[in-house]
Amino acid sequence: MLYIPETIEEARKIIPNIDEKRYRKWRQDGAVELTLEEVYEPTNTQKATVIINEDEIKIELGETHSGRQYLETLYRRQQPDKDNYYHLQPGKYYILVTEPVNIPTNLLPTDVNFRSTFHRLGLIGRISNIDPGYSGKLHVLLYLTQYTPKTKIKRGTRIIQVRFLKIDNAPQGYQGYWKNV
Repeated sequence: MLYIPETIEEARKIIPNIDEKRYRKWRQDGAVELTLEEVYEPTNTQKATVIINEDEIKIELGETHSGRQYLETLYRRQQPDKDNYYHLQPGKYYILVTEPVNIPTNLLPTDVNFRSTFHRLGLIGRISNIDPGYSGKLHVLLYLTQYTPKTKIKRGTRIIQVRFLKIDNAPQGYQGYWKNV
């Protein structure tokens, strides 16, 4: 069954920064839209070696770093301009970081997608599955092809939509490597 919160207080348990406008849109459309908080661009990716096994990720870049430090190790956090815009260039990919979320174990995030506006502009995005019980920011990949125009995205822009299904037999919830990252 599709989950839609009855009150804004209930919605804020999942999306702490949700405002009244986004809450009303969630109630109307059945999907909540998450906003952009940070943008990272690759800097050291060509110089690094990433080692992935079942329980951990290590990044070797002269010295070994924890996979949890991947953003700061492989990517540079872009600073927004004075008007709070991030500037994205064609032919590059970026890690977009959303506002924090707190997914209860009895909700299954489904239909996690970029807003159609991004697709209409020719931007290519990829989002992984989100597990029940996950807390933290979502990291999503955005690629601008060489044919895409220069793009500016304002901090706080709604970038992805998420629908939730209520599940009866709640699992233990996400306990993985990236919890609270």
